Amino acid sequence: MKFFIWIGLIALPLYACAQQKSTSLQIGYLGGQITHPGINLGISQSFFDKSVTKDNGKTHRHEFRYGVKLGGFYHHNMHTGILLAPEASWLFTKHKGSQIGFHIASGYLRTFIPKTFTVDEGGNISRSSLTGNNRFIIMPSVRFGKDLSKKQDLPIAWYIQPTLMWQYGGFNGTTKYFLLEAGITYQLSNNQ
Repeated sequence: MKFFIWIGLIALPLYACAQQKSTSLQIGYLGGQITHPGINLGISQSFFDKSVTKDNGKTHRHEFRYGVKLGGFYHHNMHTGILLAPEASWLFTKHKGSQIGFHIASGYLRTFIPKTFTVDEGGNISRSSLTGNNRFIIMPSVRFGKDLSKKQDLPIAWYIQPTLMWQYGGFNGTTKYFLLEAGITYQLSNNQ
């Protein structure tokens, strides 16, 4: 049953992105610190989009988005992590392109621990492969960025997104990590 729930959570954003709405791809850095580098890939679609024009003629935009992200990071001599998480977000864009947003993602994190060994009944030592942990994660974050399509007519935005990742499973209770995401978003379609 869990398998079908995960398939549904992953398939829903892909299905939503196939509809005629504002769809974007993102790629960027994802890491715990400079010494724990990684990469983040994502796709998202707007399911509610509202532009508000003020009396002074300035237009602000509110968007609610749903998507999925795939990422990974490397922690030297500790573990390598790969995550897959559906994500919901709210994004506010000012008339000149500056952006602020709030995101919440929850999903699956698989860690792989390097240099692990097993000892069999005969006392022989052999290397173990793919040793690691399965964890459920929740990742709230705040996003700051700039939409370059407002001034330069480019379908690109850059962003910086500090993230707090809670991991459930593995250690005693929960583990918290501070992550930093930074990258670009490319608009595939924009039906406003």
